[in-house]
Amino acid sequence: MELWGIGGRISEKIGQLRALKKLSLHDNVLGGPLPRSLGFLPYLRGVYLFNNRLSGSIPLSIGNCHSLQTLDLCNNIPPSLANSTRLFRLNLSFNSLLGSIPVGFTRLPSLTILALQHNNLSDSVPDTLVGAGNNSYQLQVLSLDHNFHTGTIPVSLSKLRLLQKVSLSHNQISLAIPDEIGTLSKLQLLDLSNNSINGSIPFSFSNLASLVSLNLGNNRLRGKIPSTIGNISGINQLDLTGNKFSGEIPDSLVGLTNLSDFNVSYNNLSGAVPSLLAKKLNSSSFVGNLQLCGYSTSTMHRLRHRSIIFVTENLVSRTSSS
Repeated sequence: MELWGIGGRISEKIGQLRALKKLSLHDNVLGGPLPRSLGFLPYLRGVYLFNNRLSGSIPLSIGNCHSLQTLDLCNNIPPSLANSTRLFRLNLSFNSLLGSIPVGFTRLPSLTILALQHNNLSDSVPDTLVGAGNNSYQLQVLSLDHNFHTGTIPVSLSKLRLLQKVSLSHNQISLAIPDEIGTLSKLQLLDLSNNSINGSIPFSFSNLASLVSLNLGNNRLRGKIPSTIGNISGINQLDLTGNKFSGEIPDSLVGLTNLSDFNVSYNNLSGAVPSLLAKKLNSSSFVGNLQLCGYSTSTMHRLRHRSIIFVTENLVSRTSSS
């Protein structure tokens, strides 16, 4: 069932559509609460109500929808959720959810996507997403960015062997990145930017064979950029900007043939930029490293200034000789 351009409320009479499997009313101007009668639809598999003006909470009766697989309420008012053992996609992003991540969200063993970004969630990232006992959690996408999470990155995330995307950016997460994260062989995107994470890049990251995008920008990371990053052959985005990295840019990064988006600006790097990287990337990738030779804006200005002095001195010398 799909309708567009409608307002008002979703009627309780929808519970009479006993054979309904999919309810798609996204991108409308629907308001009010969800009808309690949704819980009377035994075959309901997908509910798509994002981009509306819904208010209130999800009725507890929706937990009776044992076939429910997708519940997408993105861009609506904060709901509460009853457990559903077959739910595999849960998107509550761009709401105003407060406090901790509800415990019920961490007890959904079939969940493959948990999207709670752009809310007002706080406290630590829960350490209970991996299940208990014989439960084997299927989580592939974890998006918790743009919240107020504190604490550390749970080591237990390394047990989610199917994880492909982890986005924890724009929070207040601190301390070091656990070495165990490097065991996530299916991980394709890792975004930990704009936190208060310190320490260094774990050498275990060289084992992230599927990694395509790594964003560690604007943290408090220090030490050298590990040369083993060059072992992640498929990576195309590497953002290390705004940290405290020192030493040289490893020559091993030259071997990353897919690398198209690279930024180490505003660190404490020194030495020469590997020539092949310098040819491939513009100077904006290296600015703010005053001891980095040849391609940071500050170095370019010094070189231009020296060239002007040299030319001026030659002109003065020739004029005097004349």
